[in-house]
Amino acid sequence: MIKIFIENNYLFINKVNWFFALLIKNHKAEVLIIDNPEHDSINIGFSNFNDVILSEIFYQNIQSGIFNHRSIMPLGPYILNSKGEIDYISSVFYLVNCIQEYAESDLDKFGRFKYLNSLQYRWNIILENLVLGYIEAFCKKYNIKFELLKINAIILSHDIDFFNVGWKHEVLWSIKLKKFMLTYEILYRRFLGNGVFNNIEDLLSLENNFNYNSIYFWLPKNGECKDGIDNADYDINSSIIRRLLTQVELGGSYNGLHKSSFKTTISEEAILVGKGSNLSRFHFLKFTLPDAFDDFEVSGLKIEFSLGFSDHFGYRNSYGLPFKPYCLKEDRVYNFLMVPLHIMDTTLIKHMDLNNEKMLYEICEWVNKVKDHTLISLLWHNNYFSNFSNFEMKNNYFKLLEFLRERNIKTTNPNQLIDLFF
Repeated sequence: MIKIFIENNYLFINKVNWFFALLIKNHKAEVLIIDNPEHDSINIGFSNFNDVILSEIFYQNIQSGIFNHRSIMPLGPYILNSKGEIDYISSVFYLVNCIQEYAESDLDKFGRFKYLNSLQYRWNIILENLVLGYIEAFCKKYNIKFELLKINAIILSHDIDFFNVGWKHEVLWSIKLKKFMLTYEILYRRFLGNGVFNNIEDLLSLENNFNYNSIYFWLPKNGECKDGIDNADYDINSSIIRRLLTQVELGGSYNGLHKSSFKTTISEEAILVGKGSNLSRFHFLKFTLPDAFDDFEVSGLKIEFSLGFSDHFGYRNSYGLPFKPYCLKEDRVYNFLMVPLHIMDTTLIKHMDLNNEKMLYEICEWVNKVKDHTLISLLWHNNYFSNFSNFEMKNNYFKLLEFLRERNIKTTNPNQLIDLFF
């Protein structure tokens, strides 16, 4: 057990404690935080007399509201201390908590932080679990025993945006390809009020056949917002949706809130879903930090799943495990778990312009590389699991589940996340 003494400096003491809490919880680091320095303790502070020298400039910057990575990390994706050494503690703190996004004004048309403005884009590290490397280097440098956890697990999820719409597009598609039996099926489903994307039972059945579970995120508000984002095309209180919410739970999967782009609060919308009161993901991944962290804290929900880029797959915060974010404003840890999102189907199709074959290859290659140290989180929308114009995407999802099973990659669930990482 390595003894750690942290100087009592208000600029960093709570933040450094957050770092060691992360090491202990996620990596089983054998450290003991002590109140006074001892002859064999590792001492942490600003001065050169310490064993670990923190970057005073970094903590002064964030105290002054300077968060941009071009100021914080001008030479590379790391923070340097006064001796020109990598300050692993501060680098991990900055990266994991997405502090580069704070106070960012150059947002996309939907009000989201742009991948092109990120340090992950600048230094071409979007596919690297950089923080794990920093943690490993820090622990080895100071002879701290820790574990490189063998994760080999995935979180499967489905955002239910569309349920009823799309039948006109699918009819035109089927006629154009002269698939008239499908034309009849689409029109018949329309007549019965059974939307072309009403496939929740099919998804549940498929995943159950693989002994997998997933999370279904439901939009409780419908209609278009002023920002041009369409929300649900279904009524969360309709009999068919309430029945499906129950079926999800009976099938061993989980329901969550898909927070709409309306101004209603997370708490207000979670009540409308009812059966997903502890889980949430923002619709369109539309959120800004730290406001989203603050809103989620107020809601009392326990697990948030939105932390991914809409325009590239990989690590938005350069780290592969869930974590409790840090509240800079109040200098404390938030009381909820953030689970990063790594792969989203629409990212691959609309932003990276990958065809079906290339898409499957890219996903599988990356999963193979990171499965030992990353709790992979994958989002596959239900409208990309249809028997009609998106049937190739449906086949891709089936092939992906086969790939995961062949490599003995299991699904995890919200209860396990709380037990392991909260």
